[in-house]
Amino acid sequence: MPLLALAIVAGFVIVTWVARSLPGDVSVQSLHLDDGRVVMEDPRLSGFDRSGRPYTMVADRAIQSLNGGGVDLEGVRANVTVSSDSTADITAVRGHYDQDGDKLRLADGITVETSNGMTIDLKEASIDLSAGDLKSTQPVSIKMPSQTIQSGTLSVGGGGKRLTFGDGVKMTLLPTTTGTASGSTSSP
Repeated sequence: MPLLALAIVAGFVIVTWVARSLPGDVSVQSLHLDDGRVVMEDPRLSGFDRSGRPYTMVADRAIQSLNGGGVDLEGVRANVTVSSDSTADITAVRGHYDQDGDKLRLADGITVETSNGMTIDLKEASIDLSAGDLKSTQPVSIKMPSQTIQSGTLSVGGGGKRLTFGDGVKMTLLPTTTGTASGSTSSP
């Protein structure tokens, strides 16, 4: 019984410590300890970026060691506002958030789909959240209604204002089709 009481008190202290370290706009379905790590089921984060644009992020699980080292994420899904008329849905199999460096690393297949018809597929990406920069050293594929771009690397700087493709860049322009039912014309 004394050991059970000690475990309950220790669990309460750990849960309180974790709850205080999370921002106010985070909710968690359940929280438990597993092998010296805090496991959060269905964590949800929402708020506004520095430009006042809303965002939400959900994960199936978030796992943090009691001695720090960042947060491992599984089943990551996010929605971010890209511009006044466009949003992006982001999914990744797994990720790691380093709160000390304000960096997010996504891996094992990342898909970005924007509301204006763009789809981006990456294998991995490192994101500096404070600077708004993204780097990927693995193949990238971008599909838009009028073009596709494939490259071996991608660097996004200035909060999305500068994109640099490298290592075997291939761009395909797709002609748009216009016309009537009786005939159609295409223009490049």
